[in-house]
Amino acid sequence: MKKIVSIIIISIVLLSCDKPKNHIEVEVTKYFSDKLHDPNSLEIVNIKEVKTIDLISEIKESLKTSKSLLENYEVSIKYNPNNKFVIESREKYLLEVEGFESDIEEINNGKVKNEIKYFEVYFSYRANNKMGALVLSNAVAKMFYNELAKDKYGSIYSIKDLD
Repeated sequence: MKKIVSIIIISIVLLSCDKPKNHIEVEVTKYFSDKLHDPNSLEIVNIKEVKTIDLISEIKESLKTSKSLLENYEVSIKYNPNNKFVIESREKYLLEVEGFESDIEEINNGKVKNEIKYFEVYFSYRANNKMGALVLSNAVAKMFYNELAKDKYGSIYSIKDLD
């Protein structure tokens, strides 16, 4: 009889415990602890996607941005061929594009190691706003890469709401 009562008590205790949070949830909670109006109301609803951003991905994104800006200055120079600012800006972005393309080539040729830079974690969460209403939001967190951690996730250095 004592064994049955003991088993029931242990079962109740174990079942009533909250599930352990994973490292990402812990880091999100830490990050929001001084940024939310009511940090105690924070609930991580789900983690949708974790993207690994490596060096080549980061360079390709920068290349895409620089090419877009270069195209804008190419158009501007047609209308303002003597504008010093437009000419200098075009040259600046032309050099950036060439540099990024060279960097990508070096990574592809194995001259430079393609290392993981950070992780982007897409998640949704609920928290009370200033009026006390529970609001559902979507966000992306950028987490440092931590080579020594079991799951490789380091601390969060930024969170941006997507809503």
